[in-house]
Amino acid sequence: MDLWLNKTASRPSNLSGNLSGNLPANLACRVSDAAAIAPLRLLRLCPAYRTTPLLDLPGVASSLNVASVQWKDESRRLGLNSFKALGGAYAVFALMEQRLREHLGRSPTSQDWTGPILPKLASGLTIAAATAGNHGLAVVAGARIIGVRCVIFVHENVPEERRSRLVAAGAELRICPGDYEDSVQIARRAATEQGMILVPDTAYAVDDPVSGSVVQGYCVLAREIIDQLAARDNPPPTHLFVQAGVGGLAAATAGVLADHYGTQRPTIIVVEPEHATAMISSMRAGQPVRTPDPVLTSMDMLACFEPSALPYEVLRRIADAFMTISDAQAEYAARSLAIQLDDQPAVSTTPSGAAGLAGFLLLRGDKPACEALGLDETSRILLIGSEGGHAD
Repeated sequence: MDLWLNKTASRPSNLSGNLSGNLPANLACRVSDAAAIAPLRLLRLCPAYRTTPLLDLPGVASSLNVASVQWKDESRRLGLNSFKALGGAYAVFALMEQRLREHLGRSPTSQDWTGPILPKLASGLTIAAATAGNHGLAVVAGARIIGVRCVIFVHENVPEERRSRLVAAGAELRICPGDYEDSVQIARRAATEQGMILVPDTAYAVDDPVSGSVVQGYCVLAREIIDQLAARDNPPPTHLFVQAGVGGLAAATAGVLADHYGTQRPTIIVVEPEHATAMISSMRAGQPVRTPDPVLTSMDMLACFEPSALPYEVLRRIADAFMTISDAQAEYAARSLAIQLDDQPAVSTTPSGAAGLAGFLLLRGDKPACEALGLDETSRILLIGSEGGHAD
């Protein structure tokens, strides 16, 4: 385990109301409590939208001597089996909403989304994205709903099962040599040269509007958690263990929870594969860096080697710790959840989906780390099950 404590992390009264010492406005507008309003409004127009379950895992809590462990189960998200459905689909909807607004001279109504104007505006447009699987599926779904062509770029190591699923969903697939980062660069160049609208889940510019919308879409997940806890009269979590690839999920979840709970916000621990350390390496360097040539990891959805600009800026301000885990630890965590015990539900996920749990399991056995992060028998743990066990 590699653990890095962020001694400068802010514990604000809230993010959106006290920006000067916490998050600047261009970050808070994407990852605050209020940021969830717009994606929720648009996603609720989709008949497939449902709040995903927040599961109690009492067996895990008991075995690790903490007060509670809760698991946000994204395996049922919009029929796409992953939290990524929130970001990619919302970004496509937001792009089309802007076109509708410009055409109508007003905010579009629900009737405008089903009327004759939308197909006319969608005609001739092409959406593009680079993906290792889940982000592309979300973008394809959004494009299919609004009726635009969609081109998806995947690197050569993406399994055939995922490629087939993207094609079945309606994507025009382009295979790229190299790794995920190479496919991102190829997609960016192709979009510029061929007039396609790129929907990236990673960007070099903090204010990139489309990748910002992707991150903002993930805020829905955190807003649901807040509402679910309130409905049960549960107190807020004391610790959030959240996995990071380029960082969008971690930034959105941490930002919304910090904004909503203020000084009662959870301690935020960001978890990465030991062979894809984009965040922890960048935090140590004090700026975004690209890590060395990648080693294949079973946490393939987290196999990213440079952080996205907006999540990096958010997490360096509010995340309390960054840590790495091995493939074996993530695989063990995923297997342990799949075991049906008397006092907890069986959960199906992948090593990527179980990375936060693996981080918690590892950290709980390290007494100095627990003391540094206030992790003890009174702790209430929140984990994000970012994808289901049959993501392919």
